Amino acid sequence: MTALVQAGRSSIVVDLKNIAYISSAGFRVLLIANRATAEKQGKLALCGVIGEVRRLFEIGSFTDEFLICPTQAEGIGKLKQ
Repeated sequence: MTALVQAGRSSIVVDLKNIAYISSAGFRVLLIANRATAEKQGKLALCGVIGEVRRLFEIGSFTDEFLICPTQAEGIGKLKQ
């Protein structure tokens, strides 16, 4: 994801609907990408954060750190605002 930001993409939507579990390394990658997009005056939106992954986001208080949207379309719409 940082390669995308370095290539000029400052707005990224990551769809996690097919992810059943996320480790601390996964959270780290998302946090780094979130920071990188913010530095480029862009945004990172996450969608499809459900089930166990949602619970892990809530336990780690990451729901406040990220723009989380229910669907990919809504994430794209939020990034266009």
